[in-house]
Amino acid sequence: QIKVRRKELLRDSFTNLNKLSATDMHRYFRFEFIGEEGIDAGGLAREFYELVSDQCFNVDFGLFEYSGVDNISYQINPSSGIA
Repeated sequence: QIKVRRKELLRDSFTNLNKLSATDMHRYFRFEFIGEEGIDAGGLAREFYELVSDQCFNVDFGLFEYSGVDNISYQINPSSGIA
């Protein structure tokens, strides 16, 4: 089970996923938002992936930036440290 705080979603997600073995990565993930009640019957997982995707592609976070063409396409931000 992967437990995350909403305020530290990316940090907690990275920390938890980084601890998993290669075998664990083939298993079904169950998620829990710390301090919230809820049983992960699919809805929490869907919400988790949606929130993580939104944060990763949020240009204010700095991993990606809008392409020079429009505000729909993204490219890796060369200043992000992952480029």
